[in-house]
Amino acid sequence: MIDTTLAKSGQSELLSMTTGEDYESLVLYLIHDLEGPLAAMQTLLRLLDQRRFDLNRDLHAQLLQSTHTAMNRVRLIVSDLLKVSRLEQGLQKVDWKDFPVSEVIDECVDLVRIAAAEQEVTVAVNDCDRRLSVRADRGLLTRVLDNLLFNAIRHSDSGGNIQLTVSDRREMIAINVTNGGEGFGDVNPSELFEKFKQVHNRKNGGHRGAGLGLYFCKLAVTAMHGEIKAFQTETGESCFSVSVVRGGKDT
Repeated sequence: MIDTTLAKSGQSELLSMTTGEDYESLVLYLIHDLEGPLAAMQTLLRLLDQRRFDLNRDLHAQLLQSTHTAMNRVRLIVSDLLKVSRLEQGLQKVDWKDFPVSEVIDECVDLVRIAAAEQEVTVAVNDCDRRLSVRADRGLLTRVLDNLLFNAIRHSDSGGNIQLTVSDRREMIAINVTNGGEGFGDVNPSELFEKFKQVHNRKNGGHRGAGLGLYFCKLAVTAMHGEIKAFQTETGESCFSVSVVRGGKDT
């Protein structure tokens, strides 16, 4: 269920994001990112209304699970939307903790498991030393990686493969999310992190993406004293790289 208390407390913060041109951009963002979750819910409700839903049928059981996932994603989208305003104003408190980076990666891979299966995409974790720890806000880092993974799934072809790799760079730990999907096209990767930039690109027939999701990622990673960037590999794959502060010691 969506946290209505959180939504009500953030109404004034959302209003600050919906003035002028940003209003249309916000509406387009919500339509784009909610259309998938709402479609899953609509299908389930139609079956229930027609009294055709049968939990003993694998397809219907999978639909129920997908609907639960869709509802959770709607909640996360609303939560991220509210956090964007707080991060912009420097009001979002960073809950600094040391924790194994592998735990967050495992959690995020599990969060997108159903979405990946529906898209027939494989998500694999490579080169992750489970002794490595990071110092960051676990909740924020989880949302960043979930956004990047979900975005990678959405832009992967059926049968595609998404790779997660972790690199120890002394003072920083780098987490790369790479997929061999459609690439960045004619869009400058550095522009993907601008507020509503991808919404405007879609209106002009350009690269599709989450108009606020990557902007949220940029704000969240910056708040954790880290860095996020996007680039195309030598083999034409899209890669998003998140670097966060290394933990005090390996676990």
